[in-house]
Amino acid sequence: LGREIQRLRRLVGDMQNMTSLESGRLQLDLAPLNLYSLVNETLDVVGFECEQVGITIHNEMLPTIPYVLADSDRVTQVLLNLLDNARRHTPDGGTITIGAKPDNQYLTVWISDTGTGIDPADLSHIFERFYRADPARSKSIGGSGLGLAIVDWLVRAHHGTLSVESDPGKGSTFT
Repeated sequence: LGREIQRLRRLVGDMQNMTSLESGRLQLDLAPLNLYSLVNETLDVVGFECEQVGITIHNEMLPTIPYVLADSDRVTQVLLNLLDNARRHTPDGGTITIGAKPDNQYLTVWISDTGTGIDPADLSHIFERFYRADPARSKSIGGSGLGLAIVDWLVRAHHGTLSVESDPGKGSTFT
């Protein structure tokens, strides 16, 4: 019963986030952000869970990457969502890698995993609300089907773009 309550709470929270995003009520608190430090703090949060199942996390981000103008809470939300998805879809003994590089006025950030990958037929739909690439499996590993839609909205709110490349059975890279 406890897990079902947690799932319902997470679903309600995701719905509230999505409603705020779509209505334009979400205000970003933009400030210079040291993404390198934020990523390390975020990896501290997910690292323990990954360690428990033998998933290795590599941070390829250099400490010298430039600061970005961003909302640290919302960027943390994006990172946690993408890293949690990578963890849930990466088998024991797999690897998750995060990195970044300057790209003109922007910073390109990626999260790669050696997980199950995404079927090419599903790739064009995964940022849609409530879309689940494998509905039968999604219930067993959790998720509301809103996480990637929220990530997409938050990235676009920061004037960025979100994309994914995936090779079924070999993993995915979200950029």
